[in-house]
Amino acid sequence: MKFTPKTLDAYKLMHEGILSLARAERNGICCDVDYCKGMIKHLDRQIARMESKLKDSEFITKWRRQYGQKFNMGSNTQLADMLYNVMGIEPTAYTVKDNPSTDADALSSIDIPEIQDMLRIKELEKAKTTYLEGFLREQVDGIIHTNFNLHLARSYRPSTDSPNLANVPSRNPEIKQIVRNAIKARPGHKLVCADFKGIEVGISATYNHDPALIKYVNDKSLDMHRDMAMMLYMLEKAQITKQIRHSGKNEFVFPQFYGDWWKSCASSLWASAHSHTLSDGTPLMKHLTMKKIKTLEQFEKHVEKVEKWFWEDNFHVYTKWKKSWLTEYEKNGYFDTLTGFRCSGVMDRKQVCNYPVQGSAFHIMLQCIIWLDEIMLRDGWDSRICNQIYDDLMIDCHPDEEQLVKDTMNYLMTTRVKEHWQWINVPLEVEFEQTEVDQSWYHKH
Repeated sequence: MKFTPKTLDAYKLMHEGILSLARAERNGICCDVDYCKGMIKHLDRQIARMESKLKDSEFITKWRRQYGQKFNMGSNTQLADMLYNVMGIEPTAYTVKDNPSTDADALSSIDIPEIQDMLRIKELEKAKTTYLEGFLREQVDGIIHTNFNLHLARSYRPSTDSPNLANVPSRNPEIKQIVRNAIKARPGHKLVCADFKGIEVGISATYNHDPALIKYVNDKSLDMHRDMAMMLYMLEKAQITKQIRHSGKNEFVFPQFYGDWWKSCASSLWASAHSHTLSDGTPLMKHLTMKKIKTLEQFEKHVEKVEKWFWEDNFHVYTKWKKSWLTEYEKNGYFDTLTGFRCSGVMDRKQVCNYPVQGSAFHIMLQCIIWLDEIMLRDGWDSRICNQIYDDLMIDCHPDEEQLVKDTMNYLMTTRVKEHWQWINVPLEVEFEQTEVDQSWYHKH
């Protein structure tokens, strides 16, 4: 590579970032070894009891009778056949090959006790083997030294492994508690987390300059996720709950920004609708029925119309940018990010439009990590960086330094970085969460 001023700055960001994250690796994060060992034994007993009960259940008996010697309780193909063909249950979601889905989201809406027990067993098994046993395998003297990688992702985003704390469960309250209770700060310390709120949406606006998107980012009285949930589920503002807004955000807005399409979004939204209620307690599915939406096919047609409005009417400047950005990539074989990195090689449409946003959003965090690490070393703080997950930075914080840590992080992440990169044309906002002294990661608030 020929070093131009932009690419040289990009190299320095990676070089200094590797050094800062190497110190975070060395710092590590505390693991409650005794808790992990005790919880693993508890989960083993709990799973054994549930499996024993499940084998004698009515549903499994029918399944075994249907397949005889070929019966395999671990076969998703057999499970799909039992549910959707033998029992005639209407699928709530489909795979990319248009087969009825048996993933957790699709099965969670099926009101068969054995299905819910099977889902819970899988979740408990994963919590035990992937996470708790993984923590014990990787810890040294009660400290986990996660690997932070800056050299693997083509988007110049980070990755973590051994273990991957970025994948620790958060959606299932029970599994979240089981796993996050194993991670804590050093004795006498607390965990303080700083999270860039909506940074990828904001950084997207720095590339596409869509006025509707910029307005959403700048005007705190507006709520894109709530507005889309209202359109998708045909609701009034007063009817929206936190859970319904969450579906609008994570099952439509973000998937759409990352290149998903109406059919896939409709399946996810429809599956979630089965467990949602309106603010007055009315089941969301009952509300949709009143709106003459009774089947997944009818809902898909509705979501298709919403998607068309989303891109052709509301964010039409964003749509124009995606087309021109893709055209330039096809012409040149590469694209350059605002932070000075060049992405080249064979990429699909989603990657071409997502990588610059995802990479640049992380680079903002990485630059703040470098500055914070320098200040900590220079001033001899007892607090230290212990974990980083995309737009979330975790500090093992001494209580006497808590306000200093928060004030410094807030300044770096909202003010200094905008002075450093003046192409950032949207406000940056940080949300803090923390535990009390000696509490686990689960207890952050």
